Amino acid sequence: MFRLLETSNDLTVIAQRRKRPIISCIECHQRKQKCDRQQPCNRCIKREIPDKCRYEVPDTQRTFDNSLVSEPDIRSTPSISSSLRDDVPIFAGTGAEALVSTNLGYSSRITGTPGLIRSIGVVIDEYPDAGSRMWLNGDAALQYRNLLRQLPSKRHINILVSFFYSQISWQYEIVDDALFRQYLHSWDQVPYFARNQPVHLPASLCHFPALLFQLLALALLFQPMQYDESLRDLCHAPGMDLADVASELSDAGWQISALFGSSEVTMPKVQAGLLRACFLKTTGSVAGAWHTLGQTIRHAQELGLHRLTESDECCVDQSRVQQAQEARVGRKLWLVLHLWDGHMAVVLDRPMATKLDPESAPCADVEPNRLLASDDLAHITPFNMILCGYHAVYKFLPEIHNLSSATSDAGGRADEIHSAIILNVDLIPEWAQLKPQNFDGDFPWLRAARETLYTEIHFSLLALHRPFIFQRSHSRAQAFTAATRILESQRRLLGFIEPTHYPSFNLVFATFDAAVIVAATHILFPNDSRGQIQQSLERLQWALNKFHAMGGRNRLAETAYSVTKAMYGKVINCASVSQPSLERNEDSGASGRSLGEPSDVVTQLSFDAVQQIVTSSNFEGISPPQPLRDLVFQDYTTALTPPNIPTHTMADYPSAQFMIDDEFWKIIHDLGG
Repeated sequence: MFRLLETSNDLTVIAQRRKRPIISCIECHQRKQKCDRQQPCNRCIKREIPDKCRYEVPDTQRTFDNSLVSEPDIRSTPSISSSLRDDVPIFAGTGAEALVSTNLGYSSRITGTPGLIRSIGVVIDEYPDAGSRMWLNGDAALQYRNLLRQLPSKRHINILVSFFYSQISWQYEIVDDALFRQYLHSWDQVPYFARNQPVHLPASLCHFPALLFQLLALALLFQPMQYDESLRDLCHAPGMDLADVASELSDAGWQISALFGSSEVTMPKVQAGLLRACFLKTTGSVAGAWHTLGQTIRHAQELGLHRLTESDECCVDQSRVQQAQEARVGRKLWLVLHLWDGHMAVVLDRPMATKLDPESAPCADVEPNRLLASDDLAHITPFNMILCGYHAVYKFLPEIHNLSSATSDAGGRADEIHSAIILNVDLIPEWAQLKPQNFDGDFPWLRAARETLYTEIHFSLLALHRPFIFQRSHSRAQAFTAATRILESQRRLLGFIEPTHYPSFNLVFATFDAAVIVAATHILFPNDSRGQIQQSLERLQWALNKFHAMGGRNRLAETAYSVTKAMYGKVINCASVSQPSLERNEDSGASGRSLGEPSDVVTQLSFDAVQQIVTSSNFEGISPPQPLRDLVFQDYTTALTPPNIPTHTMADYPSAQFMIDDEFWKIIHDLGG
């Protein structure tokens, strides 16, 4: 009736014959008892053997583990190296240092406490080995499955992924196209059972849906007016539009990331966090984006991205090829995180959380398929454009952020940084400069990227001199010049990009800050730029038209329009000149309602009254304007906004939490009715 299994072939036959997966713990399965799938389960607790409550690893996990480590090329392997690895058991090694690092939050560096434990040779014989995601067997696993059901169909995913990488990926350079598609291919191969039991998946693949959700959300947000009709199938309720769907998908991705907490971090989780910050910033939740960025930076540090160096990219033998390639991905991602941190710190006047030695910045990308054609063409990539900006100006952002007019000789240091930036700009490669090239047609993104770089350079110069505009006429002139060049650059950019890009945060922040600096200079220091008043009015009028055209797809643009319109009227009033027509909108392409008549903009004051207010104002101790910061964190628009103009309080948190100096806006308000 029964026979002994004498050969390995017999085992193979039995293994092939059994299809039903084992879901009970090993102890309950051996006793044929019902298991509640907890860790430890209730029966092991009753038997007083919680340390023996373990679960069998199914073939699904072994299959994915093998597939993830069999191919060394990172472009076809979504694994993480030993320094960043996510599919290695977290309790590998002696166990003692792993427990200390994982459960107590210590860094795994060799100079820390885990390193000392390792050097002593402490070994723990018994410790949990079920993995950090074993708790996903309960309600969390059910929530994970429910969130996965919100993923669009494969057809819609393919449409949106292709759109993302063809139209908007160059702006962010967060997720490599080939690597993402390999992750997507691996995810498509995950069987239903494994998706229902995420504990059995490698961590990077388990986190991948969070990244997928965020990428799809951004792709939906930037859809053109005439988008693929099949995408309307994603709107599951009357009155729903693609922006609503995008919001739901982004929230679902964020919930998946939150399921795993901070104890388990992978590269897809960090990338998903940064894309979530992109989404929040684009939809006007800038304060929320800043908080999300901070959390993502902590996750990247937990992964060790901030410690990667050029030596980690060195490949001494074939066995280190994969590690070197993965280190390259990590270093690029850390640079992008650092630039986001510095940029938001300067724009919003928030503290920075990252550091990066310019000497430690990653080297340029090279496209192998273009090496034979031209060495220059091989270096034309979105990441290299970002790298050009970093070496020219972005590396100064931490110092620009820390400059204060209250510091002795800070103005002199600002002049030194200004000179260094100008010299660096001259060293930017020709392909990245504002010069049309015969190969531009091969890179559809390049023209917009050049103009964006030009805007960013002059915004950095504006931010550099802004703290000193009330104390130094030289800084005031430099800030005014930078502001005018920003407006000119944005005018060129809006002339050739599609309305698809209107939701972008980058199209608002620089223009708004520049418009406020131009207007404030004419209002508070009318003698400084009297000869440029007409050109400034034309630039401000264009900014108004731009904000109006973008208002339907960009929440920040709506409020920026209200404030800029009020300040535009005050410039006219202070300069005592006639107001050009606001209805001309040939540059912006705006149509529809009129932007307003002079009587709607501001109550007229006599020029002498304006001069008296300006002369009596004491600028000592007044902080320079931080327009977008104030727009995000404090609702000052009521005082500046004329009647019948809708306002939006963009703050995600009460303004009392942010100590903002509003003396500048009070002075501006006093100049109106």
